[in-house]
Amino acid sequence: MRKFDYAVLFLMILTCLVLQSTFLASFAPFGLIPDLVLIMVVCLALIRGSWEGAVWGFVAGLGLDMISSGFLGFHALTKMVVGFFFGLVEEKVFKDNLLLPAVALFAATLAHELLFLALAVFYRQMEVDFFSALRGIILPLSLYNALLAPFVYVRLLGWYQSRFRYPGERKGT
Repeated sequence: MRKFDYAVLFLMILTCLVLQSTFLASFAPFGLIPDLVLIMVVCLALIRGSWEGAVWGFVAGLGLDMISSGFLGFHALTKMVVGFFFGLVEEKVFKDNLLLPAVALFAATLAHELLFLALAVFYRQMEVDFFSALRGIILPLSLYNALLAPFVYVRLLGWYQSRFRYPGERKGT
C-alpha cells in the first residue's frame, strides 16, 4: 500500500473514533453504542490480514484509550488481539460474501467484550456480574455490530479493490 492509503485508513479510523465517542454516544438505541472502531478493525483484518489487523487494532484501540477515562492500554490490547486473530482467516475466506463480516463481527464482538471484561476484572477496574453483562450488553452489542458490519465492509472492500487491480499487487506495494 502507498503512504496515501495508510493516511486514508487512519482518517477513517479517526472518523469512527469521533463518531463513536460523540454522535453515537448521544444517540444510543437501547443504551447500546455500536463499536465502529471494532467494526473497522475487523473489516480491515478480514481484507488485509493479521498483521494489518493487529496494527490497526492497536492504533485504533490506543485512540479509544486516549479519549476514555479507563485504564490506558485495555482497548489497544483487546482490539490488537481481535484484529490479529480475525486477520488470520483473510486468505481462507471468500471476500465477496456479505455473511462473512456479519458472522465475523458477531464473534469478534463477543471475543472483544469478554477479553475486555476479563482484563478489567483481573486488574480490578470493575466488578462484573458475568451473566447479566452477557445477556444485557454483550449479546445485544454483538448483534448490533453484526448488523452494521456489512455496510462498512462493502464500502471498505470496494475502496480497497478500486486501489488494486489484482490480488498479487497488494503484497508488493
